[in-house]
Amino acid sequence: MISVDRSSPQEKILGLLKAIPEMVDEMEHIEVLSRATIQITPERLAMLRDLTNLLSLAICVIMMSYYEYAVTYNSDGLPFVGPLIPDKYY
Repeated sequence: MISVDRSSPQEKILGLLKAIPEMVDEMEHIEVLSRATIQITPERLAMLRDLTNLLSLAICVIMMSYYEYAVTYNSDGLPFVGPLIPDKYY
């Protein structure tokens, strides 16, 4: 629907007629998904996408809150900021 040329009424009608097979395929696909055992509707898909975004945001916040930095100095005396490595890994 977005790619249909709407510069004139004739172009609009021709573009919509060309897009009919794609729209029918999409409607049939949505119908098949809505009749499945686990019904996946566009609303549920949007809710699932929002839920996964919130989950990834929560994981990032947890990682950033527990991440520890250490400042070490190179042989040149320049500081290097990096993750804190526990002594048991040395």
